[in-house]
Order: sequence, then structure tokens, then C-alpha cells
Amino acid sequence: MPAAVAYIPDFLRHSRVKSEAFFDLVHEPIRQGCGFDVGQSAGGQVPSGLLPGFNLQEFVEIAAAAIPDARENIWAATYHHMPELALDYLFGSLPENPLVLASELTPWLKRACIQRGIDFLDMRCSPLGFGRDLLIALDTSSQSIRERILEYAVSADDLRLEAAFLGANLRAHRNRLNEARRHTFDLNNTLVYVSQSLRDEALIAADGHFLRVVEFADRLRALCKERQLLCLVDHSDIYSAQRCETERRELSAMMGYEVKACHQHTYQILSAHDDTEIVGIAAPALYEAPWFGKTAHWLGRPLTPLADEYPAAAEGYLQVGFDSILAPAFWHAILTPDAPSPRPSRLPGFGRHYGRELLEEWGDHERILNWERLLPWQSFERSGGIVLRRRITELERAQGSQGTSQPRGKNDGAREGASMTSRIQRLKNTRIGQTAYIVGNAPSLRLLDIDRLMEQESFWCNRAFELEADGYAFRPKYYLMRDAVSLQAWTERVLAVKADIKFFGKEAYRFLDEHHPEALAEQDIMALEVNQNQGFCMCDDEENFSYDPSLMVHSGYTVVLDAIQVAYYMGFARVLVGGVDLDYSQPYFYGARHSRKQDEMDMLTQCMRESFIVARRHFERNGRQLLKITPSPGLSLDYFDCPEMLRK
Repeated sequence: MPAAVAYIPDFLRHSRVKSEAFFDLVHEPIRQGCGFDVGQSAGGQVPSGLLPGFNLQEFVEIAAAAIPDARENIWAATYHHMPELALDYLFGSLPENPLVLASELTPWLKRACIQRGIDFLDMRCSPLGFGRDLLIALDTSSQSIRERILEYAVSADDLRLEAAFLGANLRAHRNRLNEARRHTFDLNNTLVYVSQSLRDEALIAADGHFLRVVEFADRLRALCKERQLLCLVDHSDIYSAQRCETERRELSAMMGYEVKACHQHTYQILSAHDDTEIVGIAAPALYEAPWFGKTAHWLGRPLTPLADEYPAAAEGYLQVGFDSILAPAFWHAILTPDAPSPRPSRLPGFGRHYGRELLEEWGDHERILNWERLLPWQSFERSGGIVLRRRITELERAQGSQGTSQPRGKNDGAREGASMTSRIQRLKNTRIGQTAYIVGNAPSLRLLDIDRLMEQESFWCNRAFELEADGYAFRPKYYLMRDAVSLQAWTERVLAVKADIKFFGKEAYRFLDEHHPEALAEQDIMALEVNQNQGFCMCDDEENFSYDPSLMVHSGYTVVLDAIQVAYYMGFARVLVGGVDLDYSQPYFYGARHSRKQDEMDMLTQCMRESFIVARRHFERNGRQLLKITPSPGLSLDYFDCPEMLRK
């Protein structure tokens, strides 16, 4: 049993917030469980567990003086090898028969403890972050302490259950998004590179430099021979995003082709049944991949080598639940088992994510809880979000009404650097008194004269380009695609469409801006803000019809109604709708069917019918006409006989 416990953090690290937070949490449980008052970290205002003569600044100066060329980054230069003079000074300040308690134990401190016969106990967050709460990884040079920790260690079967439950959750979430066509992805036959912070200690090589992916070029090229290489993007903050983009460019230069970004988060990738593999230098995802049945390729070495199957784990970090290190009984059992048992032994009932909340250590688990999840969204909406949205819309309308409109030429807005709002505003009343044709992709489209319609002021949408398979030259005046997922699926064909103006939803526009900026420079593409939030859909309120699409378009659950609102804004006096049957039990004209379940489509179709009625009433209220030119029984518009547009 140790006579004292001395806490030694990584003194030269620029930030010790996380490691000292660890120590702060276990300070009181250790005192109650073992009777040791270990003090606080050296260099603070509270006495530390080191002898009174220890001076942190003097220790740093001794280390820096021994390596004068490394003053710019003394931490990395000494991470593996601390100068002997500094070691002698530090270990001369330890009490007799101590146990060195460390958080994120450095290689130099581990080696020095072993050489001097002093036991250590290191604690850190486990790289396995997929559990209900944090796991804590523990390693020690004391065999007796290790054997006692084993009694509390999380078993491999426990970890498999945690991974299985999380995987099932994320696969169900993915399926729901797929059915709603909100977010789809395909990672089959890919190799996903997972980057790390440029100053991650796991990247520090023995000579003190930080490893870079270019040092593993040959290995990476060999792994990519039969797989598409992707670079995982971290959007947690702007610095992480910039770092990932820099590394993606380095990968592209190294591989000789553009390495595309992977926008899924870690656990989406690991839980997917797609045929994908993970590669990285020493990223946490490499530890986690095998628990989800994924192959991981290590370019470097693990910073926190985990023990093999328990209980036969002879070496490596053992893992315990976060609640264990908060329990006085745990510290009593592993450090002073012969002393009287503490009271209380532990506090009852720590909630899920308690450790993550205390240490702000969320990683990609935050995205599991918040990304496209119903509860956080509804919490925002019900706590004032709906009112806030309405108020913002009112302010935007008020501001927009003060603007002026003027004719515009193709790409004028892009060349002049004008805002998207002003570009759309230039369309206002440019077609006063004219007739527009808005064409859907239902079977009744086959009744129309496609070539004749192409010559008119006509709006086409989504996969209307499939007409090319029938020999038509698809060159519409106006083309619309709202859905970013559909755009990702058909990017090349959509960009190949020769239209005077294209209208995309905001998310689809952002996708192009990020992945195909040249298309925005070469084509006249406008972004529409389509509001599909509760209370703003056309079927929610009779007044939900946009008179200014530069601010917002009310969703009618079909892009055809987006086009109708744009056509109204442009001044068309008569808008004729064709190829819109609102009968999704039938395939589109090109043979494919909608991906949603039929009962869901029946519900949405009713919303569409009600939305068409709202649009028709706004047209009629202002002396305009909204009619249909195909005999579509499900479409609640009056029929207009237009023989010149029918197929002969």
C-alpha cells in the first residue's frame, strides 16, 4: 500500500484543463476512500502532493535549458524523452513510497517511474466513446493494483452490447432519413481517412515532430488500390473544419486525384452495413472500428493500447465506467483494501452522459443526440422557435418590400457579386401578362407535346431530364430541383441540363457551392429558401403563399408549387400545369416510383392537394389563372383545353 499519492500532470502541455479536471473529480473520492489528501496540481495556489520545495517554473526552465533548440515547442520535444536534470529535480520532490497518479501519462514519466521503482496509475478517457457514458482507461505498473482494477473492468461482452445498441439506433435513424429522402449516403467500397488535431499527442514521434499523413504515402496508396479514398470532415468548429480541409488537400496532392470529403460522422460510418474501411494515424475511430465489425488500418501506433479480452488481460489499459472513479469504494478497493470501508461507498444513480457533461467530452456523440433528431428540434420549436421564425419572416418581408426591381441579364448577379436576394428580385414582373407552363413528371406528361413545350416559357423539375432517353432535346427555360439528396444522386445529369435559369433549394445550392463551385460560376443558378417548418407550409394557412420568393417560398410538399410561386412573382398572368397527377400509386413517366411508403405518400398527397387550392385562390384573388392542361383527377385545378400543347 502506498504511503502517499502524488498527482503529476503533463507539466509542459500548453493546456492541462482536461487532465486537471480529472484530478479535481477524483480528489474527494480518493480522500474519502483511502484517507490520502493528495492536494492539487503543482503550480497553483493550493498545496500539491509534491514536497514544498518543488517549483513548477524551475522544472520547466531546467527542461528547456537542456534542449535550447526546442523552446518553440518544448512539450513535443520532451514528450518522449525528458532531460535527466529535470527528472532528478522532479523525483527529488516526491514524498516517500508514493504512488504517482497521472492523467494522460507521458512516455517520459512512465519510463522514469519504472526505472526508479515507483508505481504509477494513469487515468484518461478511453478512446472507445460509443458507450452510454465515458469509459475511463486505467494503466498501472503495480500488479496488485491491476488485479484489483480487473474486478471493476468493463468486459468485452459489455462493450459489444454497447456497440450493438448504438449501431441499431443509428441504422434505424438512417432508414428513417432514407424513407424521407432527407439524407442518404453510400459508403460501399470506400476507405475513410480519419484525421486528428495537428497537435494531438498521439501524433508526436520519438524525435519530437508531429506525424503527417504524407509520411505514410506509400502505405496509403497500397490500401487505396481497390477502394475510393475519402477524408472524414469534422464540422464541430471552424478550426476543425479548416484543418480537415487542409488535410484533404494534402491527401489529394499526395494521391494525384481529388480526395472527396466524407460528411458523415464517425458513428454513422461505423454503424453502417456498407463495405467501408477506416484508416488513420492514431485516431480514436481506429480503436472503435473493430467493435462495429469494421476493418481499421493503423498508420501509426496507438497512444492508449487497450487490454485484450478480460480477465486474461496482462497488459494494456483496463477500462472502467465513469461512475467507478467517482466512488470512494473504488479507490478504497484498489489502493487501500485493508483499511476500513468508506461511507458512503458511492453516490447512487448517476445519469446517462454524466461524465460527458462534467468534462465536456462529447466527441461525435453530440451528433448522435442532436443531428436530425426529433427531440432537440421540437424543444426549440415549442420553446419559442415557431414565434421566432414568424417574426424573422415578417422582418424580412418588411425589408424586402423596400427594395427595387429591375431587369437582369444572364449571370449578371453572379458577375456583379450581388446578393442572392437581389438576383431573384430582378425577376419580378419580367413576364407580366404572359403564359407559363409548369410541368411535372407524372404519367400524364406523355400526353403533351414535349418539343413544343420546350419552346415556351416552361418550368421543368427533378428528373425531367429522363426525357432525353426518349430522344427529346431537354433544354428548358427554367429548371428546378429543391432536394439536396436528389442533387447528390444525379449531380452530373442535373449540371448537364441546359436551362436559362435553374432554381435550387438552399441546401442543394450549398452542396454545389462546396463541391462544384465552377457550376455556380458558369450557370445561372438561384437558391430558394423553401420553408417547410410547422405553420409555414401552404396547407397550414390560407395566407401561406409567397409574393416574394427572394425572401422565402412556402412549401407545398412538391417542387411544382415552388415553381408556381416563382412564376407568380415573375408576373405570369396564366400558369398552366401539366403532368401533375398527384397519384403516387403510379410510377413517374420514366418508370421509377417514389421511395416513400404508400401510406406516407397518401398523407403528403393530401397536403399537396390542399396547397394547390391555396395557390389557386391567390391567383384568382389577384385576377390571374392557375389551371391544368392534363386530365389529372387528383389535381384540384380547373381544366383548360389547350390542344396546341397536346401530343399529336
